[in-house]
Amino acid sequence: DLKRNGAGNDITLTIDADLCVTAYNALNGRKGAVGVYNYKTGEILCMVSTPTYDPYNKPTDIDSDTTGKYEAIYLNRFLSGVFTPGSTFKIVTAISALENIPDINSRTFTCTGQYKTSTGIVKCNSVHGKLNFQQALSKSCNSTFACIADELGNDALTKTAEQVGFNKRITIDGISVVKSYFTLDGAVSVDRGWAGIGQYQTLANPCQMLTMMGAIANGGSAPAPKLLKSDSTFSSLTSPTLKYLDENIANTIKDMLRKNVTTHYGEGKFPGLQLGGKTGTAQVSDGEPHSWFVAFSEREDLPLAVVVVVEHGGEGISAAAPIANKVMQAAAKKGVN
Repeated sequence: DLKRNGAGNDITLTIDADLCVTAYNALNGRKGAVGVYNYKTGEILCMVSTPTYDPYNKPTDIDSDTTGKYEAIYLNRFLSGVFTPGSTFKIVTAISALENIPDINSRTFTCTGQYKTSTGIVKCNSVHGKLNFQQALSKSCNSTFACIADELGNDALTKTAEQVGFNKRITIDGISVVKSYFTLDGAVSVDRGWAGIGQYQTLANPCQMLTMMGAIANGGSAPAPKLLKSDSTFSSLTSPTLKYLDENIANTIKDMLRKNVTTHYGEGKFPGLQLGGKTGTAQVSDGEPHSWFVAFSEREDLPLAVVVVVEHGGEGISAAAPIANKVMQAAAKKGVN
């Protein structure tokens, strides 16, 4: 159009600049990504990746710095980054258990601080003692989820991971999002145990995790994310639907994630938001763990899902969760159209 007519077209983004400012400030100089998406309309309201820079005031040392402060600065971590997911992946393992282990909700497990497989040991961060399935998720018990993953086997766990978006590509208004990665090819029992708690070779993209949470909140499916308002020249009027889960399974895991907040994290950390969510503290080989928090609001007037990743941020509840709260509180204050 610019070549033909000498003028382009007006494009209106779904992005809310104020929410992005809130997220950017909440990251406070740390590397990472924050995303917020409306799981009813597909609109991405917040998309922040740090480090970043003002293109009108580009730092003179951005391509010569050796301290690491600009590491991957040209990469949009929300769209193109992948990270070890840590315990946020227990959501996937829990879904697979609900789909494949009929008595999972009536079972009890005993955590001694580790789970012994036939080929090695998966360590837990605590000695949780006797747990039911809900308590294992709320307390993020590695022993229990390694045991569940081991029982599920390579094929069932892989099938569920791919069902909720791993190894598949999302497209946002023509922008290709990097795939989340999950494989158990050739994995033995100890590998499967580590994979079940979000370690091993598993890598998750923040945008894919965000849409998974949206689908859980929305009865198993949710619109694909979009960046262009429906009245923009180049936008379609509707987003394609991402069908991830059976409605009954979605509602069950939704209730479990809500109980994570009400019985374990505490409503006081997210006042008034009615969140369901899961933290992640992802162990990596080059420093402190990556900090994750994935969540959704159950409020009818706040149909939003949120994802936060803080690279080398430490524990999910102490680093990522407060950022999610700040951004979601700002969204609640503004209101969702």
